[in-house]
Amino acid sequence: EQDIKVVKSTDTFNGHNPRSNMSNGVGIAKIPKMFDMGQPVCLGSDGFFDLPHETGYARMLQIVASGNPSAFSEKQALTMLYDHNVKLGERIFGCRMGKIAPGYKADIILMAYDPIAPIEEENHLSHVLGALTAGQVKSVIINGKFVMRDNEILDVDESQVMANARIAARDIWKRFSE
Repeated sequence: EQDIKVVKSTDTFNGHNPRSNMSNGVGIAKIPKMFDMGQPVCLGSDGFFDLPHETGYARMLQIVASGNPSAFSEKQALTMLYDHNVKLGERIFGCRMGKIAPGYKADIILMAYDPIAPIEEENHLSHVLGALTAGQVKSVIINGKFVMRDNEILDVDESQVMANARIAARDIWKRFSE
């Protein structure tokens, strides 16, 4: 609790990387306690590059840690992604984010999601989390321009990007081993 108070007093955001923490066996952050104390916790990926799935893992990790399925709600998990990450992004990039409205930077993903259960007011957050973790990204709009439409990445040579990434990865791993 003292560490959380210190971090909060410096107006700092915590970053939570659930799969990285699990993979490295470094423990489980006390995210519900941070929320209770008003400490903003952003959601990160630390190399897993998949924030939608990290949202689900963040929730499940807290449930496993506590043994209580109500320990960390869909709303709390989505708050990390859609509130705390947005506030940190606004601070870093100096622009308004998080809404589709004039004057805001708005990147949009369109997901394919066809749930069995009906979407109701009482369960809509479960469906948002379900779409993030089970849906498939179909299209992406950045600054009002499609960069991916119907599963096709536009204006980028994916094979060249992947070839360059493999070369860079090899160089990075070589430096680690030296």
